Parts: sequence; C-alpha cells; structure tokens
Amino acid sequence: MYKKIVSIGVLFVMVLSLTACQGVELAAYKNTAKTGLEAYAESKGEGNYTADNWAAIGGLVADGKDEIDAAANKPAVDTAVENAEQAIEDVPQKEEEMGIFEVEADDMVDCSHFEYSFTMSAIGAMLVLFHADENAVFECSVDNGQFGLQSSTNQNGQKVHDLFWSPGHYDAPIFEQAFVDIILKLDEQIIGYAVVEIYATAPSNMGFKARNLKSAIFPKVDGEYQNITENQVKSIIEKIKGVVKEKIYESWWDGKAEVTIFFPREVEQGEAFEIKVITKNLLTEDLVREVSGSCCAGKGILITAIKLQSDDNYGLYHEHFFVQDGAEVTDIILAGEQVEAIWAFEGKSCTNSGYITGAAIRGIYDIYLSNGEVFRNAITIH
Repeated sequence: MYKKIVSIGVLFVMVLSLTACQGVELAAYKNTAKTGLEAYAESKGEGNYTADNWAAIGGLVADGKDEIDAAANKPAVDTAVENAEQAIEDVPQKEEEMGIFEVEADDMVDCSHFEYSFTMSAIGAMLVLFHADENAVFECSVDNGQFGLQSSTNQNGQKVHDLFWSPGHYDAPIFEQAFVDIILKLDEQIIGYAVVEIYATAPSNMGFKARNLKSAIFPKVDGEYQNITENQVKSIIEKIKGVVKEKIYESWWDGKAEVTIFFPREVEQGEAFEIKVITKNLLTEDLVREVSGSCCAGKGILITAIKLQSDDNYGLYHEHFFVQDGAEVTDIILAGEQVEAIWAFEGKSCTNSGYITGAAIRGIYDIYLSNGEVFRNAITIH
C-alpha cells in the first residue's frame, strides 16, 4: 500500500510540473507578443499622425495587450496580435486624412541616362527632370554625395533640368545608397514631388545607378491648386523611401545565420534574371536544418515570395514557391562557412495561388525571405 501511495504522489507532482512549465512558456510567449505589438505601433511613426490619431493608436496597443493577457493559448495570442495590428493599420495618417489627391507622373524624372563610375568626370552622369510648364521650379536635396542642377533643352525643344550627382571627394565616406528628394513648385505653390534612389553597383563608391521610386503631381481641384505644405510633402517622401530592409517576424535563423542578397534593381518586362542568396553560419558549430521540398536542398535561407507592391495578390513566379512534395532534406552549413544559392526567374507573374498570368507586371517588387526579412523597393520592372 505504501508503494502505491508513493507512486500516485510522484505522478501528481509530475502533472503539476508539466502544467507549470506550460504556464511559464505561455507567459513568455505573451510577453514577446506584447513587445512586438509595441514595436509595430512605434514603427508607424508619430510624425505621420495627428495628435488624436496617435493617441488612438496608443489606446489600440493597450487594448491589444489586454486581449493578449486574456488569451488561453498561443493561437489566441496570435489572433489578438493580428486584430490589434489591423486596427492600427486602419488609423488614417495625415496625408490620408487631409485628402491629398495626386497623380503619378512618370515623365517627370528620367533615370535612363544616369550612371556614375570612378572613371567618369567628377560631376557624373545626369538625371533629367521635366515639367510641361517651363516656369516650374525643381527644388532638390540629397542625403549622400553632391549634386549640381542646370537647364538645357531636350530633343523635342523642351526645357529640361539636368541633375548631375557624384559621391563626392575621393576620401568621402563609403555608402551604398543615396536619395534625391525633389519638390516641384510653380509660383511658390507645391505642385508635385519625386523620389530617386541612387544605388551602388560597385564597392567603395566606384559605381552607381539610379531609379525613380515615385514621381507625382498634385493636380488642381475645382480649378485651384491644392494647398500642400512642405511638411506634408516631406512626410510623403519619407514614407516612400521607407525602410529598405525590414524584419517582419522572428525566425529559427535568428542569431544563427546572416544573409546577403544580390539582385538586379531594374528589369525589363518579360526579362529573365537571377538572384543570389548567401547564407553564412554565425555559430562555432555546424548549422543543421531540415527543410521541406527537395528543391530547397543546400539553399540556406530561402526566398519565400517576391510581391508586387501595388497589388500583393500578384508576384513573380518561381516553381519552388509552390512545391508541395513533402520530401525532407537536410541543409548543413559548416561552422563559419556559407552557402550560395542562385534563384533563376523567368520574368513571369503569378497569383498567390500559383496561377501564371503571363509576363511580369510592371511595378516595384518586395523580396520576402524565410528568416523574416523583407527587402522593400527591391526590383523595378519596366
């Protein structure tokens, strides 16, 4: 009888211990979720909202935390986070509230002539700025390098403005990216804007190219130009530049590996191209991971999607994205070593379900990786 009582007592203690461990694990999961929700709200930027709407976001964060605390399990925690983030996303920003109306103006900026290399003259090649009204003024600024602006005439006899850029003196700081902010004015009234990204094509400031992230005009409403302030247009410009590299969720790779990715910045519609992904093991021991799908063998961190910004129901097609064969393969990266994976794209678009729709849709695409990183504004297809 004594032995039976002891056995029952041990079993009871084991059950209590298991329950306690599960409770500790859920509590830690909730704390991580609440921290992530706070970070998501902060990432929206207080300056992008009116005081009342920023306060409303604070209230949504508090409500979200309460829902997380009340959650009975991890799926319920995830649902609470998703609901709170969607509610925050629905809070209008300043430019949305103020009803600013704009129309894209692709002909305002021509980047096709621009290229800088160390072997060129100090002023580099040019960006061409154009507006039909010759009295329009382009106010430009750059965050890296130096520039000059001069007027000329294009082949159609129209007045244009040539913007010359270079990284600066030979001992200038090394950088991989610069932005040209352009505000278009007519009679001191802001009537448009543009954002140009200048990106490195060679190390140590040796080569650069450029692409137009966005250019737009503010058309007249009821015969009058819209009353756009400097702060409003600068807020719009900063939002377009955004974060080129963004972490959107935690992953198994965190702290174990880092990724370097090489991709073309501009591609012609229908053109095939390749993306190289290098995964480096940061540990002092071999990094072993099982992945599903035989085509994933040896690739390390994977590309999970390349989505069209203007409509994320569409993306660039790659057969791997839809492999469902269930085969498990082992991915091994030796301590301190790295693996290189080449992803070949045929220049086709597809829906999220994998239906191929034809040649890639023109627009700007974001690259999503399996370690939770996103490269925003990555590839422009013309």
